[in-house]
Amino acid sequence: DPESASDAAVPVPTLEFGRLCLRNTLALLPENASITPLTDEQEASGVMPELYPAGPSSPLRGTEVISLRVSALACSAYVCLCLADYSSALRHAENLLAAHLKIPGVYKILGHLYAGEALISLGRVAEAVTHFDPGQIGDISLSSSFDSTPSPTLLLPNDSEYN
Repeated sequence: DPESASDAAVPVPTLEFGRLCLRNTLALLPENASITPLTDEQEASGVMPELYPAGPSSPLRGTEVISLRVSALACSAYVCLCLADYSSALRHAENLLAAHLKIPGVYKILGHLYAGEALISLGRVAEAVTHFDPGQIGDISLSSSFDSTPSPTLLLPNDSEYN
């Protein structure tokens, strides 16, 4: 059937395809992107920050590369947990936790939760307990300290709106 042969070339949005895309993302991103900010003198003289190629789009700054890598590691750990590939999920979660000292706190939480869940599934409960310790996580902001954009603020309705 010629129609089924062409269907094989069309990707289907499955967890397996997602894992393949995330694997490609991690393979293409540099592991050690520079996040050294430019001094005022460098900016005034027109020095450009170090850029990383990201064809076909515009090049990425170091902070953007790290942010994308951290997101891909978190997503990879989640997808591997969903596919019951607990060893890979643990590896991605550990890489996420070791990715950068200044990753946003929300990714630290995800890294610890995914690592703990993978360890439990691997029968290593004693090791998993350390990942669920609230002392492991300090800040739960959505932005990192090397990111120049402000962290989103959670706005809660005040009680007068409901009265």
